[in-house]
Amino acid sequence: MAKQPDYLKPYLAASKLHGASFPTLLWASRDTQEARFGAFADALDLDGVSLLDVGCGRGDLLGFLHARDVR
Repeated sequence: MAKQPDYLKPYLAASKLHGASFPTLLWASRDTQEARFGAFADALDLDGVSLLDVGCGRGDLLGFLHARDVR
């Protein structure tokens, strides 16, 4: 198995501890994540836009935007 980059070590350790769940993302809280998403949604008109959400966890942005009726 190839050596994992050092920057992944905290995430790998969190994954072993928490599995595929929110704490593995190492974000401060779900509230701070939603505040960041809200900043995007408030600053940009995302309705009808194609947006690629990759490398940031579980794809929670999609659910957040759908809850705000952004399609």
